[in-house]
Amino acid sequence: MPLTAHHKYIPTSTNDQCNGEIPSQHTKQSLNAGSNNGSGNSKQCVLLQNADRDNEKAGKDNDVRFSRTSNQSCAGRKWTNREKYLLAICCLLFTACIVFILIAFARDVLFKAHHQCHVPPEIRSIEILPSIQSPYNEGLPSLTLICNATGTPSPVHWWVLPDGTTRHGHTLELHNLTVQHSGTYLCRVSHQYNGKEFCSNKTTNITVERTQGKLPVCLTQHCVVTAAHLLSSMDQSADPCENFFQFACGNWNKNNPIPEDKASFNTFEKLHDDLQIALKAEIEKVGDSPLRKALANLGGWPVIDSKWTDAKFVLEDILGNIRGHYNSPVLIDAFIAADDKNSSVNIIQLEQPELSMPSRDYYLKDNSSRYMRAYLTYMIDIATLLGAEKNTAIKEMKQVLQFETALAKVSQPQNERHDTGARYKKITIKQLQTLVPMFDWLRYFRTFIPVPLDELEPVVVFAPEYLKDMIEVTRSTEKRVIANYILWRVIFDLVPQTTASFQQAQNEFEKVMQGILTEKPKWQKCVEYVNKKFGIASGAMFVRDNFRKERKEMALEMIHDIREAFNELLEENDWMDDETRAVAREKANAMRERISYPDFILEDQELDEKYKDLQFLEGQFFENNLRLELFDATSTIRKLREPVDKEKWEQYPAVVNAFYNPNTNDIVFPAGILQMPFYSEFFPRSLNFGGIGVVIGHEITHGFDDKGRQYDKDGNLKQWWKNVTIEMFRERTQCMIAQYSSYKLKQIDQQIDGKNTLGENIADNGGLKQAYRAYKKWEHKHGKEHPLPGLNLTHDQLFFLNYAQIWCGNMRDEEALNKIRSSVHSPGPIRVLGPLSNSYDFAKAYSCPLNSSMNPEYKCAVW
Repeated sequence: MPLTAHHKYIPTSTNDQCNGEIPSQHTKQSLNAGSNNGSGNSKQCVLLQNADRDNEKAGKDNDVRFSRTSNQSCAGRKWTNREKYLLAICCLLFTACIVFILIAFARDVLFKAHHQCHVPPEIRSIEILPSIQSPYNEGLPSLTLICNATGTPSPVHWWVLPDGTTRHGHTLELHNLTVQHSGTYLCRVSHQYNGKEFCSNKTTNITVERTQGKLPVCLTQHCVVTAAHLLSSMDQSADPCENFFQFACGNWNKNNPIPEDKASFNTFEKLHDDLQIALKAEIEKVGDSPLRKALANLGGWPVIDSKWTDAKFVLEDILGNIRGHYNSPVLIDAFIAADDKNSSVNIIQLEQPELSMPSRDYYLKDNSSRYMRAYLTYMIDIATLLGAEKNTAIKEMKQVLQFETALAKVSQPQNERHDTGARYKKITIKQLQTLVPMFDWLRYFRTFIPVPLDELEPVVVFAPEYLKDMIEVTRSTEKRVIANYILWRVIFDLVPQTTASFQQAQNEFEKVMQGILTEKPKWQKCVEYVNKKFGIASGAMFVRDNFRKERKEMALEMIHDIREAFNELLEENDWMDDETRAVAREKANAMRERISYPDFILEDQELDEKYKDLQFLEGQFFENNLRLELFDATSTIRKLREPVDKEKWEQYPAVVNAFYNPNTNDIVFPAGILQMPFYSEFFPRSLNFGGIGVVIGHEITHGFDDKGRQYDKDGNLKQWWKNVTIEMFRERTQCMIAQYSSYKLKQIDQQIDGKNTLGENIADNGGLKQAYRAYKKWEHKHGKEHPLPGLNLTHDQLFFLNYAQIWCGNMRDEEALNKIRSSVHSPGPIRVLGPLSNSYDFAKAYSCPLNSSMNPEYKCAVW
């Protein structure tokens, strides 16, 4: 196919500066203007021209001499000696001229015949491959320019690019075409003769356009599969400007019904299931005797032990024993972790523990009676399975439920526990004893912390009011009831590792709480357990067989681009003072990234070292589980006198999630999330930025949300913001709280708690904006990508489509209520509708009319 590029043939005279140098700026300008340097027609060399001029001069002199003697008659007279002498001289001169002419002619003929060394090399053509019609579209993988020239000796080739740089060789390769490749390309060839250089030039113009619509559709196997994946989830009958979640996920929900053993099913859980299949194993069935033995070691469960008395019941001892041996936070959540105000030091910390049911609302809301009944039935069933008399079990488990409801009443709501700075209270054990009397704190700590402690030991207390009220509740409750509750909480955690009859009782409870219809397969429970308890070891198995290192390199590149986008947005915001902005930039740049897995897990020796203190016995699954709980508890507690290891990788690789740790200021992206639909090395970049790119931006933004902003770049709780900037930040968060609180999950007709979900909503909105900006910068640098087949969507639109499809999923009504009441994340549909309706970029990409559902006039933004 002919090209529309313009070609010019430009032979160059010997006056040109072509001794291996690039043309002067004047010459390049002339070329770019389309001027022709040289006559283009002369085939004669300078040497030949000089010879001709000498010959003409000699001939003229001879003509003059003969004209002086032409009037004299030579016939009939004798030549004098003088005349003979002159005639001889003339003849010699004439002969010399003839010889000179013949020699010059012969030399020219022989040179042309054998060497042709003084003829400029000829550029016959500039060939461009592939032979497609110009102008070229951005995103073309490669373009090859070939300069075809002849000459003897063989000429040297080089190219002069539009920016003035040079490339040697007759072939020029251009990769990943962008508009920056547009311009005039000069091919120059040369060879030398007698110390002089003869050159020829030829130019061609390359034009690259941005118009994506003209790009050829990508029809590779990966493009076709990717397009089919996107299309299979979409409901193209839905208006994207009215309900983008329905547009993006409408068919996903139809094609992926919730499995009977699940409360919900979404892209996260689907990928989670794939990981479990890769780690599939079997579990050994055991009887209930190991559980009975564990309860006896804790003083016995009163409801099944007719001989139980409160004589030996000491609350501090049993709570400390459970925390130290079973890793179970009952009544008090005591743990060892980095001090929020001095993140290099580990310290004892006290927090409000979780309840048995997902949220305090299940105990206190008027519409929770069916859940309370299901929970009571579950407790009674377990008690009777362990040998309790039915009526005794009913009576005593009702008392347990009343006691736990009292605890729920004095607990602090989840949405009031976000302000870490306000809740942080560092005191000594002695001061704690004064603050919360009637409980021997030093005795409690010494029960499970195996290092010397005294009253001056520092403790960070996050829930002092809860602790005071909790002790008051226990003082007004019989010890038997308290003991029944504490032992019940131990059993509650251990039931999944017991026999089928116990697990069946649990399944009946979960049917009500989560809406599931059947029990999970045994292998799936086993994999969940192994990955939870042996996350580093199972992660090693996963990455060895299922992870490619190229994903890690791509993720690092994207983190760099998205962090840069965050810094740009930081500079552009108009509500932050310059001093705070500068410190925020330092924090963002100081964030450390952890991608896929720690290197040590691929070394068997280092893995063995990690688990060296853990000893298992074959055929004792339940007992091995207790050994594992003791191992985990001891590993945490022993950190008290050790410095914080900020290089340690705490998260497990085979996990479909991502994390931000404020104490270490690092962002973590395990191998489990670096997979479809979040990421694929075969995806267009638009999908990767809309998938894992938004996740990266989400975690970066967590460092600056309502909680993360309270920590400095070193991970210390510190007010590094100016007060005026804090007020401006809170003003913007109020907009977001109001926006999300106005959303209703139609499935159960319940409002979203915009305050409880604030941090995650800030991160969703910020991550989307950063990832899109980073993608557009990538596109500007590398050019537009080829369209996907079957999708009449630009890559800007595909970016937002893949972001939305990450949150495709179905929930049962029971699980939806659980999400509303207890989760800090908004439900999937709201995670699509909220950020996209706040995005000017989304509205532009889909041409959504102003004041349509997805393009409201007033939008909320923090970052």
